[in-house]
Amino acid sequence: MVEAAAELVVKAAVHDRQLEAENKKNGGGGGGGGGAKGGSESAKAKDLRERVEALRDSTASLDAVINKAFDGVWVLRVKDIDGDLLRAQSIQALGRWIVEYPGMLLDDTKLKYFGWALSDPELAVRKATFTTLQAIYKACFDEENSSGDDALDQNKLTNFTARFVQRSFEAAMDVDEGVAIEAVKLLRLLLDEGIFGEESVEDAVRDDDVDKVDWLIFDPDK
Repeated sequence: MVEAAAELVVKAAVHDRQLEAENKKNGGGGGGGGGAKGGSESAKAKDLRERVEALRDSTASLDAVINKAFDGVWVLRVKDIDGDLLRAQSIQALGRWIVEYPGMLLDDTKLKYFGWALSDPELAVRKATFTTLQAIYKACFDEENSSGDDALDQNKLTNFTARFVQRSFEAAMDVDEGVAIEAVKLLRLLLDEGIFGEESVEDAVRDDDVDKVDWLIFDPDK
């Protein structure tokens, strides 16, 4: 469903740009409506407008189904007693969905589950969370995803980063080496992208935290 909804958003955006170009060609307004001079609308513009409206209606219907499935199924699975299987897999699945359909799913109401999972008692869940977050952040930093109608906007990660970055520093010293390595990879990624210097995040980061990460990266005995 997520992939289908994302495809509909892309198709609607393409037709909307075509509609805008058609209206401009005929002396009308921008995309999403408007006709040619004198208030008339070309047959092509009308067809494009109807396609856009139909696609957006279909997207809204799918969004409603996705929300119901998320609240009624995914939320239960991520709380399941089986951490190695269901909780870890649920976290990984949500990460894939966010990358596929960020316009709907990349927000604080979904990201909070990653924050909670960073402190999960099962090491498999903690490790899966750090690797999944790496994928989300990398996708947001990717220039190819920096614009568009359903863009992966790294600004939507700001509140999450500020709230949970300290947990990531703590996890860099996790009792499980695999979890610690993935936590350091995430912190290194954020450091390289200059995230720790952003006004909304820098108050949550101490200088000794960053020094600790550098030490963990370059110390051959760790």
